[in-house]
Amino acid sequence: MAEIEIKRTNFFDGQFLKQDEFLDLDAYHLHMRRRWAFVLFNQSGVIQASDADLRIEVSDPGPKTLLVRAGMAIGMQPGLAEAREIVLREDALIDPTRVSANVPAALLNGNTGFVTVHYVEEPVAQPPSEGDVSGNTRIKEHARITVHNVVPEPTAPNGEPYVRLGDVTITDTGVTRSYERRQTAFLNTALLGQPPLPAQISVSPLTVPSAGSVSMTIRAVRGIDLSGATAASITISPNPGIGSLVVSQQTQTSLLLDLVLASPPPGIYTLTVTTNASASTSFEVVAAGTPQISVTSSQGPGLGSVILTINATGNIDLSGAADASVTISPNQGISDLSVSNPTKKSVLVGFTLTEATQPGVRTITITTDASASTIFLIEASQIPKISVTPNSLPAPVNETAEALLIITASGGIDLRGLKTAGVTLSASGAFGVKLAVSSVTILSQTSMTVGIVYGSRGFIRVPCTVTVRANAIVSANFAIEAENI
Repeated sequence: MAEIEIKRTNFFDGQFLKQDEFLDLDAYHLHMRRRWAFVLFNQSGVIQASDADLRIEVSDPGPKTLLVRAGMAIGMQPGLAEAREIVLREDALIDPTRVSANVPAALLNGNTGFVTVHYVEEPVAQPPSEGDVSGNTRIKEHARITVHNVVPEPTAPNGEPYVRLGDVTITDTGVTRSYERRQTAFLNTALLGQPPLPAQISVSPLTVPSAGSVSMTIRAVRGIDLSGATAASITISPNPGIGSLVVSQQTQTSLLLDLVLASPPPGIYTLTVTTNASASTSFEVVAAGTPQISVTSSQGPGLGSVILTINATGNIDLSGAADASVTISPNQGISDLSVSNPTKKSVLVGFTLTEATQPGVRTITITTDASASTIFLIEASQIPKISVTPNSLPAPVNETAEALLIITASGGIDLRGLKTAGVTLSASGAFGVKLAVSSVTILSQTSMTVGIVYGSRGFIRVPCTVTVRANAIVSANFAIEAENI
C-alpha cells in the first residue's frame, strides 16, 4: 500500500463546502503527525517514558489476574509511512483465566499467555448530530490489550500491528511474568547524528560435533526481524558436509534451526540470516571423539558482568577446573575471571567487561585432565560504554563558546533520571581551559544531549573527557581543536 497523497484543503470566500473538504483537512494533519512518529522511532514498541508505562504487574502467590499499567506505544505502518499512537489512558485489570474481550481463550494452569496492545478506532455519536441527518460525530481511539494463548500474528484483524508487552504464565498459586520478548521503541539513532548499528544475531550452542543432527537457536540482537525466515534465508559458509536445513518456531526475535552434519572439516563456520536485513555470526565444528566443550552465555549479576556455562560434551572432566585452568583469547578488556561450581560435566566461568572491551568472537580454553576450546561472542550490547558526537569542537572565536554533545550509551547503561550533576567534563595537557555543563536533556534510556560551555587559548588541540555517572561510571573522549593561525 502506497503512502497517501499529501494535500491540504484550500479554502476561499464563496466556496461551497461539503464533507470531503473537512475529511481531507483532518486526514492531512493526521497523516503528517503520524508520519513524524514513523520517522522519529525505530520500530513498533512501548514508549518507555517512565518505568511504569505499560508494565505488567502480577503476583505469585496471589490472585490469577494481571494489571497492565497506563502508558503509550507506537504501532508502525511502513506501507503508509505512519505510526499510530497507542494510548492506554487507565490501568487495565485482566483475568486471563476467563474469556472476555481481552482474553479470546482462557488460560489454564501451566499455560503461557502473550500480552499485546494494538490500536483500535470506535466511531461514536457523542455528541449526537443536531441536524436532520444522523451519524457518528466522533472517532474514539483506544488501546486494546489482548492476552493470547498462542504466539500472535504480527497484525491484529483490523490490520494494526500488535505490540508485545510481555508474557505471563499461570501457576498453581498465581501468575508469573517475563519481559524477554517485550517490544520497546526508541528514538531513531540516525536522527542523532550516529550511523545506525548493523543488524546482529547470536547462535546457541556455539560448538557442535561434526556428525549427526543439531538444533541451534538463533536470536535477533538488533536490526533484524526473524519472523519471516525460511531455510532459503539461511546460508552457512563454508558448507561441505552441512545440509538439510529446517527452520521452525519463527518469531520476530528468535527461531530454531535444525541441520544435519555429515563430517564437515573442523573449524569456524559463518551463519548468515537474510530477511529485512542481513546479519551473521559464527559457530565451531569440532571432530567427534576429541575433548570437547560447549558454552552458553548469560548476563551476570552486575553491569557488564558475564557468566559462561561450560559443558563437557566429550572426553574431558571439568571437576578439577580452577581460575588458572581457564584462558580467554584475546583477553583485552576482560577482568575478574573466576571459576565456580565445577562438576565433571559443567563449570561456571564469570568475568567482567570493561570499556576497553571490543565486541567480537573470543576463544575460551579449559585445561584439566585434557584441554578443550570453543568460541563465544561478546556483543556490543553487553559492553557498558558511551560514545559522544561530535568528537571534535572548533576553537572558540571569543573567550568561550557553546556546544551540544549527543551521548549514546550501550551495555546496560541507563541514562534515565540523570541530572546535570551526573555529568562531568575534564581536559588534559593544557592550561587555561574552561569546561562546564550547562544542561542535560534525556532523550531515551540510552541517549541524551549535554549542553556545554567551553573556552581555550586556541593555540593547541585540547583532549577532553566527558564522564557520566549513571548506574555505572563511563567516559568518552572528544577534543577542542586548535585555532587556525
